[in-house]
Amino acid sequence: QHALEEVHHASEFERVAMRFTLAPPARPRPKRIPIYDPSTEKQALVHFLAFAHVGEQDVFNQFSSYAAAVGDEEVRDVFLESKRDEQGHVGLTLQMLRRTAPTDRLSSMTILRVRLRRLYEGWLRFSAFIGHGPTGTLLSVLYLTSGAVLSRWCRGLFVAVSPMGTIPRTAK
Repeated sequence: QHALEEVHHASEFERVAMRFTLAPPARPRPKRIPIYDPSTEKQALVHFLAFAHVGEQDVFNQFSSYAAAVGDEEVRDVFLESKRDEQGHVGLTLQMLRRTAPTDRLSSMTILRVRLRRLYEGWLRFSAFIGHGPTGTLLSVLYLTSGAVLSRWCRGLFVAVSPMGTIPRTAK
């Protein structure tokens, strides 16, 4: 039932999105990083359920913000309907996690580890975003200034090592 509700959410989001475009939106296929490996048995399931629980909590919290920010009433209703479903999913995933994990302490610690991992991944995405701009600007300035300063020296070096001795007038 949980999976069917998620499919329903996707269908509703696509339905309202189609009101604002002539073509269906592209569906990117991000690289899949498995979070559940059944070969490691019960511990992998605990880890997977902790990821599912944290994801459901995050989506539940975000849907309120999305609903408040969107101007279209129908789109807002889709977010609010989905948020009500997500509240049930938060409880369901926590219940499944607690039933699967040997202890409540392990459930809580696994949730904490997942939260820390997601925080770290967010930090990496943010730092990559921040790093690309200044680094690109710095390298551009460095290349442009060094190119301007060194161009005469490079031209002189080329003439000195050229087998022809000088650069023909048309090539200058």
